[in-house]
Amino acid sequence: MRSMTGYAYREHTTDEWNLSIELKGYNNRFLELYVNIPSYVSPLEPRIRERLTAEISRGKVECYLRMREYREQVEIHLDEAAVDAYVEALNRLKKRAKVKGSIRLEHLLGLNGLIKVEKLQDPERYWQAVSPLLDAAIADFKATREREGQKTKEHIEQLLREIEEAFQVVKAHAGEMEAYLKAQLEQRMRELVGEGIDEQRLLTELAVLLTRFSIDEEIVRLDAHLSHFRELFDTQGPVGKKMDFLCQEMHREVNTIGSKTPLVVISQAVVRMKDAVENIREQVRNIE
Repeated sequence: MRSMTGYAYREHTTDEWNLSIELKGYNNRFLELYVNIPSYVSPLEPRIRERLTAEISRGKVECYLRMREYREQVEIHLDEAAVDAYVEALNRLKKRAKVKGSIRLEHLLGLNGLIKVEKLQDPERYWQAVSPLLDAAIADFKATREREGQKTKEHIEQLLREIEEAFQVVKAHAGEMEAYLKAQLEQRMRELVGEGIDEQRLLTELAVLLTRFSIDEEIVRLDAHLSHFRELFDTQGPVGKKMDFLCQEMHREVNTIGSKTPLVVISQAVVRMKDAVENIREQVRNIE
């Protein structure tokens, strides 16, 4: 079980450059990647995204790649046509202004566009340096998520035990529903017709009430959801969405039990279960 929140930072320095990768993770329903890298290594972005997607399945993840080269590889281009055009123009200017002297190199160096410096872009060279550093950062990132996930798992297990304890109270008293409803129905019928109660009518009315207020089906379904939820603790891979779905189903069954039961002891157990389920849902929203 892994949390969606996490952090990692890796840095590597050589004679050629200084590289650093920073990863930050936040809660999110789906996988959302934000990759921030220098523009001159933008061809690496698809590879970085592919590597992150292969290792992370859920959450908002920010990746920052910072690079500083000590030995930049550049190409210098001289625009010879522009040089010729500038020299010709300067000669015309000199003649028009009737200025004596020759055109020197410093006159040309201050003019724009004669010399162009281009940074050599070699994606494979950059990737060879970035790839192992990215793998190390992802491993650290996953480790922080797993540590945080273990803490969350322990908290969820505690809440789950609270639900199961309260659920045992519900199951222990569910059988009292029939006796309680029968007593309430007999009292109401005596108030209406006195002591001459029609036993057959009483049983018919009781059957109708039991159909409306029985919580047997809800108990069976809630029992199954709790068992399935426990199985997810030992499941490898992302389980957050499944746990969130089961929390919704458990909340529905607990609510139904609460709306049906007239017994105070069951109602009190329902309140405890609802509170624990809500707390679990808060924790599950941080699970990958």
